[in-house]
Amino acid sequence: MSAIALRSDINGLRGLAVLSVVGFHAFPEVFPGGFLGVDVFFVISGFLITSIILTQLSSGTFSFVEFFSNRIKRIFPALLLVLVSCFLTGSFLLTREEFKELNREALGGAMFVANFVFASDVGYFDASADTKPLLHLWSLGVEEQFYLLWPVMVVFFIKVRKSILLGTAVICTISFAMNLHTSLSDPSLAFYLPHTRIWELLIGAVLAEVLLKNESIRHTARHHRGSFSELDVYSVFGFALILTSIFLVPRDLVQSGARAIAPTLGAALIIAGGAQSWLNRKLLGGDALVQVGLISYCLYLWHWPLLYFLRLIWGAEVPLGYRIAVVMVSVFVAGATYALLERPLRRAGNTTPKVVVLIAAMAALVCTSLMGYKTDSIPLQLANISSARIEGDIGHIPFFKYMDKHFFPCTPTDIYENATDYDGYSRCKQSRSDSLPSIALLGDSHAEHIFIGLAEAMPDVNLVYYTNTGAPYFGRHAHQRALEHIIGTKNLTTVIVAAYWANQADPIQLKQLLNALSTAGKKIYLLDDVPDFSFQPSECKFSRWIGSSLRCEDSVRRFESQSTTYLPILESSAKAVPGLRFLTVGRSFCDETECRMTRNNQILYRDPNHLNVLGSQFLGQMIVERAPELKQHASP
Repeated sequence: MSAIALRSDINGLRGLAVLSVVGFHAFPEVFPGGFLGVDVFFVISGFLITSIILTQLSSGTFSFVEFFSNRIKRIFPALLLVLVSCFLTGSFLLTREEFKELNREALGGAMFVANFVFASDVGYFDASADTKPLLHLWSLGVEEQFYLLWPVMVVFFIKVRKSILLGTAVICTISFAMNLHTSLSDPSLAFYLPHTRIWELLIGAVLAEVLLKNESIRHTARHHRGSFSELDVYSVFGFALILTSIFLVPRDLVQSGARAIAPTLGAALIIAGGAQSWLNRKLLGGDALVQVGLISYCLYLWHWPLLYFLRLIWGAEVPLGYRIAVVMVSVFVAGATYALLERPLRRAGNTTPKVVVLIAAMAALVCTSLMGYKTDSIPLQLANISSARIEGDIGHIPFFKYMDKHFFPCTPTDIYENATDYDGYSRCKQSRSDSLPSIALLGDSHAEHIFIGLAEAMPDVNLVYYTNTGAPYFGRHAHQRALEHIIGTKNLTTVIVAAYWANQADPIQLKQLLNALSTAGKKIYLLDDVPDFSFQPSECKFSRWIGSSLRCEDSVRRFESQSTTYLPILESSAKAVPGLRFLTVGRSFCDETECRMTRNNQILYRDPNHLNVLGSQFLGQMIVERAPELKQHASP
């Protein structure tokens, strides 16, 4: 390894990054921008991996087999331990549906595609982050995908005698541009997908290439110990950028395309400052942060599942003291994992047997997770830990089975054939097959989950729904064909627009959509959104043998906090379109103090923000009672 890759201040920067992430997850009110620590990690990873590859290539010692063997020895041991521990804990604490979801997330994590798994949920069944025990593995997926491709690309640049620095800079710029572009239309996808995040790792790669080539910079870094140089300015400014990001960046910017500029630039400046700059040497190179940096990978893996199971057991908002205790436990367990498992397996010795055993163990875990997710035989479910307290289905399969049994494929045929599906169930339906649809329900899954209730409340009306990922704006390929069909079809006289508006309510795009529908002569109904609960319906439906997870309500303040981010945009957009009717439906689940996911001892939700069949029937009937004229759209 190069001397660059062994700098203690970089370990200290790792420590700062992981502490900011842990702080955000445990104390978001104190560290609102702590999630940006992941972006710092990306820069560090790109810098270290590139410096190692280039140093070994220049000395003729680089080997793909050795490179990937070292990655396996570094990454697999702690990950395997955490996943197995989650399985064992979940087998006692989780319901059957929750355990199946744990298997799904573990499968993505073990195959290093967790970012794609969570990206596939975006816009449809994207539950609250607190309800996903392995959500944090998305970033590990991005890093591993980079590790898989980047050495090949570096060797390719060398083989064709092209400038590595120029090639890296070009790819970095393209990725950043794609991130900004995707953030405008699908910010959640921009958050998860590798091609929109790789620019952060490539910033580190560019920095490694510059420092390895520019000996004068490295010489300056070595010989200004004790005096303040321009490289100290880099470190101080970089540190200020990171701290500002951690403490001042609002949480709702988590999916903004430009929110990573400050922490990534800050990390790059700190690294460029060199090991001997005052701040790097005294603070980041100090024992405390260096020790945290050494266990940063293990701490990152452990802290989130421990917080998840704490929230699951506690049920309501976890008191500060318990969160502090879990963070301390996370640090202790991470330190033990590093000392007893990770470090011994990475030491010199016969590498091949270690790597073979680790690959075999990960393959076994993949097979077990796949079996647990895809079949009803869940080998690790050790205890029957729950009993149903109230009626109603949770999970998505019962909803789509009901839809498939009672309704018909949508028209026209080309939209139906290109519609998305869930586990084989097509997601484009209409309520009648003996007439042309007269009302279209347009949006994402939060339009779809109203369909059953509306269709059954208007049996003489042929209602069709066209939904896809994200809000149904022009320029989004997923919605374009449906928009063209609605606008150009005379028998579709009425359009109901609904969506998961949080982080999607764009005043310009929404007004463009509504104006286009109005110009086409459509009668428009715009709906707000239902409450997005902070827990899974299983915590309400089932009584567990441990903990106090008998929770069916959130504070109405939570819903008001959610709706204030989009309600003013919906209201102003509705006022700008003559004849449009704006219906607020979210408050139907709330009283003056609480929002509940139950009614008459029946659960109305199938996940934290999607209605089940009973919930759809409840809301559909309420919409028709408030807008009875909808029933007059019976098709001939």
